[in-house]
Amino acid sequence: MPRIPVIELLNDIRNGMGDHDLTEKYQLSVKGLNRLMQKLVEKKAIGHGELYEKSPSYRKFADQLASRLSPRLRVRRPIRAYHDAKSQKGFVRDISENGVRVAGINTSVGDVITLRLPLKEVGAIDPIEFRAVCRWSKIQGKRKEFVMCGFEITEITETAGIRFHELTNLLRAESRVSDRLEEPLLDVQMPWQAIGSAGAETSLRQFSGKVDGVDILDVVQFLLLVGKTTVLHVVSSEGVESQLYLKKGCLVHASLGNLRGSDAFFECMNFPGGEFLVEPWCEPADHTMREPGELLLVEAARRRDESFR
Repeated sequence: MPRIPVIELLNDIRNGMGDHDLTEKYQLSVKGLNRLMQKLVEKKAIGHGELYEKSPSYRKFADQLASRLSPRLRVRRPIRAYHDAKSQKGFVRDISENGVRVAGINTSVGDVITLRLPLKEVGAIDPIEFRAVCRWSKIQGKRKEFVMCGFEITEITETAGIRFHELTNLLRAESRVSDRLEEPLLDVQMPWQAIGSAGAETSLRQFSGKVDGVDILDVVQFLLLVGKTTVLHVVSSEGVESQLYLKKGCLVHASLGNLRGSDAFFECMNFPGGEFLVEPWCEPADHTMREPGELLLVEAARRRDESFR
């Protein structure tokens, strides 16, 4: 490897020179540039967060390394996460032995925050709180953007650590069971305690339950997570009806009275109580929704929080 003038390289990075131009100027391969950048971070010549934001090549390298070091478990049930400083609400998308990936909490790489998982969806485990550093942050979504962040746990009490380990074991067991089932929703009981206690029933064709005592947001997220193609029929305690059309883990249409699309969905998510029924799929007359399901859930939760203030 040719001798590299470190100060000049750092200035070029901070001035916005792209990875391609850097490899050309310093006669490096992409792999060689990544190794050099890693050394700069190790020597604290530049921060991981700064380099992560400025270099797509380093960002890809860091993400792949983090993935190999910390195998992640996909979360197959709705688990909420809160950033206590700003009361931001997000949803856990996957989990590893030393961190979580969360949608909906807006942080920057390098930020250290407190995360709280109430775990009402997992009745056997008490709430977990820990300090975590944001290792990566991405804007996702084509039509409407939302934030996805990866957090590494930096500080956790012994008791919370035991609970976190119990949670990963529970999710790992659910993953093994789900992988063996072709129709996990139709063939087994609803796999989170809240719906079981709310009186949900399963059959070969459908399940039903009360919205009272279980968050309808959790019902929708579970259906999205398992990738179901179905119609969720929701009736509020006042008799208002709504239909949500979910196709292969995406919300494609919603109707409620004269409302269509996201307006109908957000109104339905504000029902204070009622009943829901999962029905066989039928193609809607129009696909009125294109936004990612995660974004819709986060926005619905935000609107609900604002309405209670």
